[in-house]
Amino acid sequence: MPELIPAESGRDAGSDHRADRDRFAAFALAAADLLIEVGRDQRIVYVAGATRSLTGRDARHLVGREFRDLFAETHRHFARTLCRRVQRRQRMEPVKVDLERHGGSSVSVILKGCCLAERPDTLYFTVTRAVDLDAGETAHRDEETGLLAGPAFERAAARALGNPAERDVKLTMLDVDGIDELRDKAGDGAVSSLLGEIGDFLAAHAIDGMSAGRMAPNRFAVLHDSAKPADLQAEIERLSRAGDGSGRGVTVKEQDLRLVPEGLTPADAEKALAYTLGRFASGGCGTIRSLADGFRELVDDTVDRISRMRSTISEDRLNIVFQPVIDLTDRRLHHYEVLSRFEGERSPAELVRFAEGVGMIEELDLTVCQRALACMESWNDGSELTLAVNLSGRSLGSDAFVDALEGLLKPLTNRARLLFEITETAEITDLPRAQRIIQEFRRFGHKVCLDDFGAGAASFPYLQALTIDFVKIDGAYVSRMLNAMRDHAILKAMVQLCSDLGTATIAEMIETETQAQRLAQTGVRFGQGYLFGRPAPSPTPPGVLSRQASPYSVPTARRKGVVAGWR
Repeated sequence: MPELIPAESGRDAGSDHRADRDRFAAFALAAADLLIEVGRDQRIVYVAGATRSLTGRDARHLVGREFRDLFAETHRHFARTLCRRVQRRQRMEPVKVDLERHGGSSVSVILKGCCLAERPDTLYFTVTRAVDLDAGETAHRDEETGLLAGPAFERAAARALGNPAERDVKLTMLDVDGIDELRDKAGDGAVSSLLGEIGDFLAAHAIDGMSAGRMAPNRFAVLHDSAKPADLQAEIERLSRAGDGSGRGVTVKEQDLRLVPEGLTPADAEKALAYTLGRFASGGCGTIRSLADGFRELVDDTVDRISRMRSTISEDRLNIVFQPVIDLTDRRLHHYEVLSRFEGERSPAELVRFAEGVGMIEELDLTVCQRALACMESWNDGSELTLAVNLSGRSLGSDAFVDALEGLLKPLTNRARLLFEITETAEITDLPRAQRIIQEFRRFGHKVCLDDFGAGAASFPYLQALTIDFVKIDGAYVSRMLNAMRDHAILKAMVQLCSDLGTATIAEMIETETQAQRLAQTGVRFGQGYLFGRPAPSPTPPGVLSRQASPYSVPTARRKGVVAGWR
């Protein structure tokens, strides 16, 4: 408690108290943009500072509202965690969050908090604008612990690895065993409380109060100062015993990794770090004790996966499936997208990214095109069904691939039946060259679509440089549009931009009728998602389409031409 200066003679005590209050408020505002006082019911009781600049509202409109209402939608669950953290520790480390401004936009800020022992039911927060904040790193926090979610923590660890000033930083990975048993014995409330305490504890030991993450339901990681030893394992076990009536608690396994490149190039060290964290999140990592170990294991794993992928392609263990794309205005079938499936692999998208990384994507893209063309040739009933196949931006960068693809396409009598979706998982480095190739495709009748628009930084430069027929809007905007004004506003802007350019839009990941209707009202022309049909081994019209008059004579349960052994 700061020492108060005695009042001058002739001044009453009330004036002194008001002067002291104003003085401390002035000091606080000199160090922050906004002051917020929160009561025991987590409602705002006092606010001062740049309220309109940061929230878009006057101070009088904020008093009485729930504290969580200040936050952007993606961070509202985190507000309760922050309040709990302040109450437990009486002081909260700086945290980066997004506040929602009136009208749907948001602003990134640094939030600090404290709680006075004399007033345990009142919380005090300061808010400072974070002008240099990377929005991607604060977008995802784990709801139960308040810690960074896996990908956000990986970015934090990569920054620490590349910062020479943080050579003494240690990465500690913690595997907590017994959470499910504790839930069975003590209930969901006890587990939720424990996870909150684990989050608070790890955040308090992180190098910046933020670099701690939840990598999997029972796996955690934290970046901390190796010069300040901390028995993280013992403390988490102690916290669990305190909340478990039997006193058994959970068991914690701890594994440390010094963030020292150890002779690796910066690029290789970052790859080894990402590989190690990925292994840890998926249940492995016990043999990796250094970045050098991680890099050696990464190389061995890469060689093995390359061999397995070549075997998958050559031995016909690559399957294709079909998912419908429909016209949202009349619900008629427009075309099917051809998707890859790999026997023994759970994540096709991850394997495609791997193929791009090791230079095998061209072989994969050509194989999928061959399978799609074989299906077309097998339809001998006059069907003019249109298929869309994916082409990696990296494949388009290869002259050999373009020549080989052209050789495949020559026998196709109606080339308009094959549509190409250009994926952005690998960046197109020579846009003028890509434009020439795409226009050659279009000259022969092929429509071209830019896939996952809005998911990467290159989307708008691609749209500026490439003349295309369709843009497929990334499904993340579709899944959030009904509950997030910001995402809906961005989606509307993308649709309007495409309309101005004469480019039709396709929305993916549509799962509800409400989403489909809202997208149609927004101006999206075509839709794809589980509402209209899941990927299937043959392009059979889904039930929702079979009730509509289709402009195509769609083949029914035809197996010929589809890879056998689909599961």
